[in-house]
Amino acid sequence: MKIKDSGFTFVELIASLILIGIAGAIAGLGLVQIADGFIYSKKNAETVQKAGLAMSRLAREFGAASSVISASSLPDDPESVKFRRDDDEHTVSWAGKGHPLKIDDDILIDSDAVESFNLTYLRSYYGSTALETYPPVSSAPSLAMIEITLSLKITDETDSTFTKRVFLRNLE
Repeated sequence: MKIKDSGFTFVELIASLILIGIAGAIAGLGLVQIADGFIYSKKNAETVQKAGLAMSRLAREFGAASSVISASSLPDDPESVKFRRDDDEHTVSWAGKGHPLKIDDDILIDSDAVESFNLTYLRSYYGSTALETYPPVSSAPSLAMIEITLSLKITDETDSTFTKRVFLRNLE
């Protein structure tokens, strides 16, 4: 009489363990990609929120300005503009990469997030003709708006750039 062997051979057991290990490694790599994507999305959302708040605040400040006193965007100088609103003088400034964006002495965006900040002074909304930014633009009767360009760092490899044009509706 013949005896039937039941169960798995050692080779079958090792082969199935190898296949399960390969499938687990592939699934693990997929989970790492999903986690990285989630972290990137979270950082991107935080950056967009910071930029949205900063751009809204700058637009509100510039839109209510009654005069632009001075502006500078020379390569060796910090980007800044001094303006009058409600009979008070206010200054928006950025001293370069590694420095915060400020309104007066209040930090609008912290120093590690701001990659670049630029203000362009325009004669009209439709034209791209920019006014000279130095000497002061306050004597330029044709100043109509300010274009704000803000670039924030999301990760070490990625920046997001935001641009907004603000009409100076209260200029004297």
